[in-house]
Amino acid sequence: MTECYVGLTPFFTVVIPVFNRVAELDRSVRSVLAQSFPDFECIVVDDGSDPDFCSSIRSVVAKLDDPRVSLVVNSLHVNGSVARNTGILRARGRYVAFLDSDDEWLPSKLERVRQFLILAKFPGFVYHRYRNCGYGSLSPEIPTIGIATGQSAADYSFRTNRYGGIQTSCIVVDSSLAKAVRFDPRLPAHQDWEFVIRLQAQHRHLEFLPETLTTRHVSALGGAMVSRSISHDFSLEFLKGMLPCFSLAARVAYARNILIERYFREVPAATWSFYHTLAFVLYPISCFGSWYRWMRIRQRLRELSLKLDRANARTIALIGFNMYSQTFKRLYSRSYNRVILIDRKANSNETSIRRLVDLQNHEITSIDAFALMTDRHRRSMLEDLLSKDIPVSKIFSL
Repeated sequence: MTECYVGLTPFFTVVIPVFNRVAELDRSVRSVLAQSFPDFECIVVDDGSDPDFCSSIRSVVAKLDDPRVSLVVNSLHVNGSVARNTGILRARGRYVAFLDSDDEWLPSKLERVRQFLILAKFPGFVYHRYRNCGYGSLSPEIPTIGIATGQSAADYSFRTNRYGGIQTSCIVVDSSLAKAVRFDPRLPAHQDWEFVIRLQAQHRHLEFLPETLTTRHVSALGGAMVSRSISHDFSLEFLKGMLPCFSLAARVAYARNILIERYFREVPAATWSFYHTLAFVLYPISCFGSWYRWMRIRQRLRELSLKLDRANARTIALIGFNMYSQTFKRLYSRSYNRVILIDRKANSNETSIRRLVDLQNHEITSIDAFALMTDRHRRSMLEDLLSKDIPVSKIFSL
């Protein structure tokens, strides 16, 4: 058994921000306690969770019964930046390692990072590879290559890696550097991108450890992942605010990889920019591919809406929380008396996304139509509905 040791200045401080997550948090913290290198403190920062969740989070930490794990509760819910800053300011470790509450580490994470830091020429900032886990399957290891000498974080994130590349749960920073830079509390999203870009301005060298030490869970709902709710115009304003840190090539790559897809998802509400035009000129195949994909999605949703109208459905349930159901609700919710989102992975305490098993009989009978908002899981969704004795005449597909 590994001896638990808590020094006055532990080697690592692990900061885990959490909001309205319980089971996922338990998994994350246990992955920290399973580390082969035991010299760390772990600060869980509750970013103003709802009372029931807050109580459950306290219970999770108390049941771990480990002196290395502490809980800080912020009275108000703001965002992950504020929660991470709370942990940074309380950190006693030589290095701060970040872990999102729905992610987990491999048991060798801290040991391998410590070994790397000891040998690193510029040991102020280290990041490593990760794998995405969605619906039980693992993605390839990313990023495939590290940042080049002299390359800016923006160019590396959006030209080399397309969608970021440096993920929060893979970042380890010198404690004094983390306290000096901190996360921008004004940002509800893109916090890790902005943090790394500003940090590079103070510490030029971003060291890459080419090992996969984090599993990032991308299918957990937890009240809906923040990344799924980021608007196009927020991402555009983020770029405008960071223009001095982006080369022209990085700006165009950001438009192609981040903005174009969201633009067609939200049009006509989204704003077109000069960088969108450049992206179409320089990356026509990719951009037209996004346009065609969203044209087909909107066409399918329009056809579904027509089916529901012909059935005189006024209260509908969308089965599956994904881009189809989110887009349908945004585009057509005003056409119906009520639109309910249903997903197996919703938390039982969730209100905006329900679980079919939690619906009362009177709720089920009040629903005029159930729409299967998927291609991959249609059979299992249909079986769930039929097990509730829902008539086939009330079930519709995309």
